[in-house]
Amino acid sequence: MSEIEIIASRVQTLEQQNGSAAQRLRSQPRKKDWRRTVGMFADDPGFDDVIRLGREWRAEANRDVPDVHP
Repeated sequence: MSEIEIIASRVQTLEQQNGSAAQRLRSQPRKKDWRRTVGMFADDPGFDDVIRLGREWRAEANRDVPDVHP
């Protein structure tokens, strides 16, 4: 078998495995839903710190970036 044939065979095997995995995932009901996630950090001071630190980091990271919408 040439190198191209070996690669083609491996790609075909991977595509079949991916198709099988995707089919299994589609057939299983989703256990989580975005509606269960919304609000899970409400009134959580630790999450407020995460938001504050993220804003501080973005402000510092973008400090030298020119404003394209003056």
